[in-house]
Amino acid sequence: ISILRKIRDSRFELLRIIAILMIILSHFSLFGQQYRLHTGISAIDFFGIRLFQPFGALGVYLFVLITGYFIGTKSISKTKAYKKTLQIWFETLFYTFTIFVIFVVIKPDAFNLKNLVMAIFPFTFGAYWFVTAYIMLMLIAPFINIVVTNITKKNLIFLILAITVFGSILPVLKNFVGGEANSLMSILPAYLIGAFIHKYGVRVHYSGRIGFLVFLFMCALGFGVTFIKGVEHGKGAYIGILPLIVAVSIFLAVVKMTEFRSQIINQLASTVFAAYLITENTLVRPVIWSVLRFSSVKNVWLSDIYGFISIIAITLVGVFVIDKTRQLIFKILHVDNLYNISILKNVNLKAASSGK
Repeated sequence: ISILRKIRDSRFELLRIIAILMIILSHFSLFGQQYRLHTGISAIDFFGIRLFQPFGALGVYLFVLITGYFIGTKSISKTKAYKKTLQIWFETLFYTFTIFVIFVVIKPDAFNLKNLVMAIFPFTFGAYWFVTAYIMLMLIAPFINIVVTNITKKNLIFLILAITVFGSILPVLKNFVGGEANSLMSILPAYLIGAFIHKYGVRVHYSGRIGFLVFLFMCALGFGVTFIKGVEHGKGAYIGILPLIVAVSIFLAVVKMTEFRSQIINQLASTVFAAYLITENTLVRPVIWSVLRFSSVKNVWLSDIYGFISIIAITLVGVFVIDKTRQLIFKILHVDNLYNISILKNVNLKAASSGK
Protein backbone atom coordinates (compact mmCIF):
# COMPACT_ATOMS: atom_id res chain seq x y z
CA ILE A 1 0.00 0.00 0.00
CA SER A 2 2.82 2.42 0.84
CA ILE A 3 4.38 1.78 -2.57
CA LEU A 4 1.07 2.45 -4.32
CA ARG A 5 0.72 5.75 -2.52
CA LYS A 6 4.06 6.88 -3.91
CA ILE A 7 2.82 6.26 -7.46
CA ARG A 8 0.85 9.21 -8.75
CA ASP A 9 -2.88 8.88 -9.23
CA SER A 10 -3.23 8.18 -12.94
CA ARG A 11 -6.62 9.86 -13.16
CA PHE A 12 -4.91 13.22 -12.93
CA GLU A 13 -1.85 12.18 -14.93
CA LEU A 14 -4.13 11.19 -17.80
CA LEU A 15 -5.92 14.51 -17.44
CA ARG A 16 -2.55 16.27 -17.59
CA ILE A 17 -1.79 14.53 -20.90
CA ILE A 18 -5.20 15.49 -22.29
CA ALA A 19 -4.73 19.10 -21.17
CA ILE A 20 -1.44 19.48 -23.08
CA LEU A 21 -2.93 17.75 -26.14
CA MET A 22 -5.83 20.22 -26.04
CA ILE A 23 -3.41 23.16 -26.07
CA ILE A 24 -1.40 21.79 -28.99
CA LEU A 25 -4.53 20.88 -30.96
CA SER A 26 -5.80 24.43 -30.54
CA HIS A 27 -2.52 25.66 -32.04
CA PHE A 28 -3.07 23.31 -34.96
CA SER A 29 -6.36 25.07 -35.72
CA LEU A 30 -4.91 28.54 -35.13
CA PHE A 31 -1.60 28.21 -36.97
CA GLY A 32 -1.73 25.07 -39.08
CA GLN A 33 -5.13 25.66 -40.67
CA GLN A 34 -5.06 29.47 -40.83
CA TYR A 35 -4.12 29.51 -44.52
CA ARG A 36 -7.41 27.82 -45.45
CA LEU A 37 -9.46 30.85 -44.42
CA HIS A 38 -10.60 32.93 -47.36
CA THR A 39 -13.54 35.06 -48.38
CA GLY A 40 -16.67 33.12 -49.16
CA ILE A 41 -15.71 30.00 -47.22
CA SER A 42 -18.66 27.81 -46.26
CA ALA A 43 -19.82 27.60 -42.65
CA ILE A 44 -19.07 23.87 -42.46
CA ASP A 45 -15.49 24.36 -43.70
CA PHE A 46 -14.98 27.30 -41.36
CA PHE A 47 -16.13 25.15 -38.45
CA GLY A 48 -13.66 22.44 -39.50
CA ILE A 49 -10.77 24.90 -39.75
CA ARG A 50 -11.41 26.24 -36.25
CA LEU A 51 -12.50 22.87 -34.81
CA PHE A 52 -9.87 22.64 -32.06
CA GLN A 53 -9.53 26.34 -31.25
CA PRO A 54 -11.85 26.24 -28.19
CA PHE A 55 -9.63 23.66 -26.48
CA GLY A 56 -6.65 25.98 -25.83
CA ALA A 57 -7.70 27.82 -22.66
CA LEU A 58 -9.59 24.73 -21.55
CA GLY A 59 -6.34 22.74 -21.52
CA VAL A 60 -4.52 25.51 -19.66
CA TYR A 61 -7.18 25.66 -16.94
CA LEU A 62 -7.20 21.88 -16.52
CA PHE A 63 -3.43 21.85 -16.10
CA VAL A 64 -3.55 24.56 -13.42
CA LEU A 65 -6.55 22.98 -11.68
CA ILE A 66 -4.46 19.85 -11.16
CA THR A 67 -1.66 21.94 -9.66
CA GLY A 68 -4.03 23.79 -7.33
CA TYR A 69 -5.71 20.56 -6.27
CA PHE A 70 -2.46 18.89 -5.22
CA ILE A 71 -0.41 21.74 -3.75
CA GLY A 72 -2.88 24.58 -3.15
CA THR A 73 -3.63 23.54 0.43
CA LYS A 74 -0.09 22.54 1.40
CA SER A 75 2.45 24.50 3.36
CA ILE A 76 5.19 25.13 0.81
CA SER A 77 8.51 26.66 1.77
CA LYS A 78 10.05 29.40 -0.34
CA THR A 79 13.03 27.14 -1.05
CA LYS A 80 10.76 24.39 -2.38
CA ALA A 81 8.96 26.90 -4.61
CA TYR A 82 12.34 28.18 -5.76
CA LYS A 83 13.45 24.64 -6.60
CA LYS A 84 10.29 23.97 -8.61
CA THR A 85 10.86 27.21 -10.50
CA LEU A 86 14.43 26.20 -11.32
CA GLN A 87 13.25 22.79 -12.52
CA ILE A 88 10.84 24.40 -14.97
CA TRP A 89 13.42 26.97 -16.03
CA PHE A 90 16.18 24.40 -16.70
CA GLU A 91 13.85 22.13 -18.66
CA THR A 92 12.71 25.08 -20.77
CA LEU A 93 16.27 26.31 -21.20
CA PHE A 94 17.40 22.85 -22.32
CA TYR A 95 14.90 22.88 -25.18
CA THR A 96 15.28 26.50 -26.23
CA PHE A 97 19.08 26.32 -26.37
CA THR A 98 19.20 22.86 -27.97
CA ILE A 99 16.68 23.90 -30.63
CA PHE A 100 18.66 27.11 -31.25
CA VAL A 101 21.89 25.14 -31.80
CA ILE A 102 20.15 22.68 -34.15
CA PHE A 103 18.66 25.51 -36.22
CA VAL A 104 22.01 27.33 -36.43
CA VAL A 105 23.73 24.14 -37.63
CA ILE A 106 21.05 23.48 -40.26
CA LYS A 107 20.44 27.10 -41.17
CA PRO A 108 23.34 29.40 -40.14
CA ASP A 109 21.35 32.61 -40.76
CA ALA A 110 19.17 31.60 -37.78
CA PHE A 111 22.03 32.90 -35.63
CA ASN A 112 21.20 36.43 -34.55
CA LEU A 113 21.12 38.34 -31.29
CA LYS A 114 17.37 38.04 -30.76
CA ASN A 115 17.32 34.26 -31.26
CA LEU A 116 20.35 33.86 -29.00
CA VAL A 117 18.79 35.94 -26.20
CA MET A 118 15.50 34.05 -26.50
CA ALA A 119 17.40 30.75 -26.29
CA ILE A 120 19.22 31.78 -23.12
CA PHE A 121 16.36 33.76 -21.59
CA PRO A 122 13.32 31.97 -23.02
CA PHE A 123 10.75 34.14 -21.25
CA THR A 124 11.75 37.36 -22.96
CA PHE A 125 9.86 38.94 -25.90
CA GLY A 126 6.60 37.36 -24.69
CA ALA A 127 7.71 33.79 -25.49
CA TYR A 128 6.02 30.96 -23.58
CA TRP A 129 3.37 33.05 -21.86
CA PHE A 130 1.92 30.00 -20.11
CA VAL A 131 5.29 28.84 -18.75
CA THR A 132 6.07 32.37 -17.60
CA ALA A 133 2.73 32.69 -15.82
CA TYR A 134 3.13 29.22 -14.31
CA ILE A 135 6.57 30.10 -12.93
CA MET A 136 5.14 33.29 -11.43
CA LEU A 137 2.41 31.19 -9.84
CA MET A 138 4.94 28.75 -8.35
CA LEU A 139 6.97 31.63 -6.88
CA ILE A 140 4.00 33.12 -5.04
CA ALA A 141 2.30 29.78 -4.24
CA PRO A 142 3.72 29.64 -0.67
CA PHE A 143 1.99 32.92 0.14
CA ILE A 144 -1.24 32.08 -1.68
CA ASN A 145 -1.39 28.79 0.22
CA ILE A 146 -1.08 30.58 3.55
CA VAL A 147 -4.20 32.54 2.67
CA VAL A 148 -6.06 29.47 1.39
CA THR A 149 -5.21 27.50 4.54
CA ASN A 150 -6.08 30.16 7.07
CA ILE A 151 -9.17 32.00 5.82
CA THR A 152 -12.70 30.73 6.25
CA LYS A 153 -14.61 28.88 3.56
CA LYS A 154 -16.88 31.90 3.03
CA ASN A 155 -13.94 34.25 2.58
CA LEU A 156 -12.18 31.82 0.24
CA ILE A 157 -15.30 31.72 -1.93
CA PHE A 158 -15.35 35.52 -1.98
CA LEU A 159 -11.66 35.60 -2.94
CA ILE A 160 -12.22 33.10 -5.77
CA LEU A 161 -15.16 35.11 -7.08
CA ALA A 162 -13.19 38.35 -6.97
CA ILE A 163 -10.12 36.90 -8.72
CA THR A 164 -12.38 35.21 -11.30
CA VAL A 165 -14.03 38.54 -12.11
CA PHE A 166 -10.64 40.27 -12.41
CA GLY A 167 -8.90 37.53 -14.38
CA SER A 168 -11.62 35.61 -16.22
CA ILE A 169 -14.50 37.99 -16.86
CA LEU A 170 -13.14 41.53 -17.28
CA PRO A 171 -10.51 40.51 -19.89
CA VAL A 172 -13.29 38.98 -22.02
CA LEU A 173 -14.95 42.42 -21.93
CA LYS A 174 -11.62 43.94 -23.04
CA ASN A 175 -11.00 45.45 -19.60
CA PHE A 176 -7.38 44.50 -18.91
CA VAL A 177 -6.88 46.49 -15.69
CA GLY A 178 -6.88 43.27 -13.67
CA GLY A 179 -4.66 41.39 -16.13
CA GLU A 180 -4.37 40.32 -19.75
CA ALA A 181 -6.17 37.28 -21.14
CA ASN A 182 -2.85 35.40 -21.22
CA SER A 183 -1.36 36.26 -17.86
CA LEU A 184 -0.83 35.14 -14.28
CA MET A 185 -4.21 36.57 -13.32
CA SER A 186 -5.94 34.47 -15.98
CA ILE A 187 -4.72 31.18 -14.46
CA LEU A 188 -4.97 32.16 -10.80
CA PRO A 189 -8.73 31.39 -10.53
CA ALA A 190 -8.11 27.79 -11.66
CA TYR A 191 -5.40 27.36 -9.02
CA LEU A 192 -7.65 28.67 -6.26
CA ILE A 193 -10.60 26.57 -7.41
CA GLY A 194 -8.43 23.45 -7.49
CA ALA A 195 -7.29 24.18 -3.92
CA PHE A 196 -10.90 24.78 -2.83
CA ILE A 197 -12.06 21.46 -4.29
CA HIS A 198 -9.29 19.63 -2.45
CA LYS A 199 -9.95 21.41 0.84
CA TYR A 200 -13.73 21.30 0.99
CA GLY A 201 -14.87 18.94 -1.75
CA VAL A 202 -17.47 20.06 -4.26
CA ARG A 203 -20.55 18.18 -5.34
CA VAL A 204 -22.42 19.60 -8.29
CA HIS A 205 -25.32 17.56 -9.60
CA TYR A 206 -25.17 17.05 -13.37
CA SER A 207 -21.80 18.85 -13.53
CA GLY A 208 -20.93 16.90 -16.68
CA ARG A 209 -24.11 17.99 -18.42
CA ILE A 210 -23.65 21.58 -17.31
CA GLY A 211 -20.10 21.59 -18.64
CA PHE A 212 -21.18 20.06 -21.94
CA LEU A 213 -23.94 22.66 -22.41
CA VAL A 214 -21.58 25.52 -21.56
CA PHE A 215 -19.03 24.08 -24.01
CA LEU A 216 -21.65 23.99 -26.78
CA PHE A 217 -22.68 27.55 -25.99
CA MET A 218 -19.02 28.67 -25.99
CA CYS A 219 -18.38 27.06 -29.37
CA ALA A 220 -21.60 28.41 -30.90
CA LEU A 221 -20.85 31.91 -29.64
CA GLY A 222 -17.24 31.91 -30.74
CA PHE A 223 -17.79 30.32 -34.16
CA GLY A 224 -20.86 32.46 -34.81
CA VAL A 225 -19.23 35.80 -34.02
CA THR A 226 -16.03 34.88 -35.86
CA PHE A 227 -17.83 33.65 -38.97
CA ILE A 228 -20.02 36.76 -39.12
CA LYS A 229 -17.49 39.45 -38.17
CA GLY A 230 -14.18 37.90 -39.27
CA VAL A 231 -11.27 35.85 -37.91
CA GLU A 232 -10.14 38.56 -35.48
CA HIS A 233 -13.45 38.45 -33.64
CA GLY A 234 -15.09 35.87 -31.41
CA LYS A 235 -11.90 34.80 -29.65
CA GLY A 236 -13.17 36.18 -26.37
CA ALA A 237 -15.59 33.27 -26.10
CA TYR A 238 -12.68 30.83 -25.86
CA ILE A 239 -10.95 32.52 -22.92
CA GLY A 240 -12.04 33.41 -19.42
CA ILE A 241 -15.16 32.34 -17.63
CA LEU A 242 -16.73 29.94 -20.16
CA PRO A 243 -13.77 27.56 -20.63
CA LEU A 244 -13.07 27.88 -16.89
CA ILE A 245 -16.57 26.55 -16.12
CA VAL A 246 -16.09 23.70 -18.60
CA ALA A 247 -12.66 22.86 -17.16
CA VAL A 248 -14.03 22.76 -13.60
CA SER A 249 -16.88 20.47 -14.67
CA ILE A 250 -14.41 18.08 -16.34
CA PHE A 251 -12.14 18.20 -13.29
CA LEU A 252 -15.04 17.41 -10.94
CA ALA A 253 -15.94 14.43 -13.11
CA VAL A 254 -12.35 13.16 -12.86
CA VAL A 255 -12.34 13.62 -9.08
CA LYS A 256 -15.45 11.41 -8.88
CA MET A 257 -13.74 8.62 -10.83
CA THR A 258 -12.24 5.62 -9.09
CA GLU A 259 -8.53 5.93 -8.44
CA PHE A 260 -6.21 3.88 -10.60
CA ARG A 261 -2.49 3.74 -11.19
CA SER A 262 -0.75 3.04 -14.47
CA GLN A 263 3.00 3.27 -14.94
CA ILE A 264 2.53 3.77 -18.67
CA ILE A 265 0.23 6.77 -18.24
CA ASN A 266 2.42 8.24 -15.53
CA GLN A 267 5.55 7.89 -17.65
CA LEU A 268 3.82 9.59 -20.58
CA ALA A 269 2.61 12.37 -18.30
CA SER A 270 6.16 13.02 -17.10
CA THR A 271 7.20 13.98 -20.64
CA VAL A 272 4.10 15.64 -22.06
CA PHE A 273 5.01 19.18 -20.92
CA ALA A 274 7.97 18.99 -23.30
CA ALA A 275 5.52 18.73 -26.21
CA TYR A 276 4.30 22.23 -25.38
CA LEU A 277 7.87 23.55 -25.01
CA ILE A 278 8.92 22.12 -28.37
CA THR A 279 5.87 22.96 -30.49
CA GLU A 280 5.59 26.50 -29.04
CA ASN A 281 9.26 27.29 -29.53
CA THR A 282 9.54 30.43 -31.68
CA LEU A 283 11.88 28.69 -34.14
CA VAL A 284 9.97 25.42 -34.31
CA ARG A 285 6.42 26.81 -34.50
CA PRO A 286 6.52 28.12 -38.10
CA VAL A 287 8.23 24.93 -39.26
CA ILE A 288 5.95 22.40 -37.59
CA TRP A 289 2.75 24.15 -38.65
CA SER A 290 3.98 24.52 -42.22
CA VAL A 291 4.54 20.75 -42.26
CA LEU A 292 1.25 19.92 -40.52
CA ARG A 293 -0.87 22.26 -42.62
CA PHE A 294 -1.59 19.38 -45.04
CA SER A 295 -1.84 21.73 -48.02
CA SER A 296 -2.30 18.80 -50.42
CA VAL A 297 -5.43 17.72 -48.51
CA LYS A 298 -8.38 19.70 -49.81
CA ASN A 299 -10.98 18.33 -47.43
CA VAL A 300 -10.86 20.37 -44.22
CA TRP A 301 -12.26 17.61 -42.02
CA LEU A 302 -9.85 15.02 -43.38
CA SER A 303 -7.05 17.45 -42.60
CA ASP A 304 -8.35 17.69 -39.01
CA ILE A 305 -8.18 13.90 -38.69
CA TYR A 306 -4.61 13.87 -40.03
CA GLY A 307 -3.69 16.71 -37.67
CA PHE A 308 -5.21 14.95 -34.67
CA ILE A 309 -3.38 11.69 -35.40
CA SER A 310 -0.10 13.50 -36.08
CA ILE A 311 -0.20 15.48 -32.84
CA ILE A 312 -1.04 12.35 -30.83
CA ALA A 313 1.90 10.55 -32.45
CA ILE A 314 4.31 13.46 -32.00
CA THR A 315 3.36 13.98 -28.35
CA LEU A 316 3.03 10.41 -27.12
CA VAL A 317 5.82 8.84 -29.19
CA GLY A 318 8.27 11.39 -30.58
CA VAL A 319 8.36 13.80 -27.66
CA PHE A 320 8.27 10.90 -25.18
CA VAL A 321 11.55 9.57 -26.58
CA ILE A 322 13.08 13.04 -26.74
CA ASP A 323 12.17 14.02 -23.19
CA LYS A 324 13.18 10.67 -21.72
CA THR A 325 16.57 11.35 -23.31
CA ARG A 326 16.56 14.82 -21.72
CA GLN A 327 15.72 13.28 -18.33
CA LEU A 328 18.59 10.81 -18.72
CA ILE A 329 21.01 13.64 -19.59
CA PHE A 330 19.86 15.60 -16.54
CA LYS A 331 20.38 12.52 -14.38
CA ILE A 332 23.89 11.88 -15.74
CA LEU A 333 24.84 15.55 -15.26
CA HIS A 334 23.23 15.62 -11.79
CA VAL A 335 21.17 18.66 -12.70
CA ASP A 336 19.09 18.13 -9.56
CA ASN A 337 22.18 19.04 -7.57
CA LEU A 338 22.19 22.43 -9.28
CA TYR A 339 18.78 23.18 -7.79
CA ASN A 340 20.03 22.21 -4.34
CA ILE A 341 23.30 24.16 -4.71
CA SER A 342 21.37 27.28 -5.75
CA ILE A 343 19.02 26.89 -2.80
CA LEU A 344 21.89 26.27 -0.36
CA LYS A 345 23.69 29.38 -1.58
CA ASN A 346 20.53 31.39 -1.02
CA VAL A 347 20.13 29.98 2.49
CA ASN A 348 23.81 30.60 3.33
CA LEU A 349 23.57 34.20 2.15
CA LYS A 350 20.54 34.75 4.38
CA ALA A 351 22.31 33.12 7.33
CA ALA A 352 25.38 35.30 6.79
CA SER A 353 23.35 38.49 6.57
CA SER A 354 21.36 37.63 9.69
CA GLY A 355 24.63 36.85 11.52
CA LYS A 356 25.85 40.33 10.81
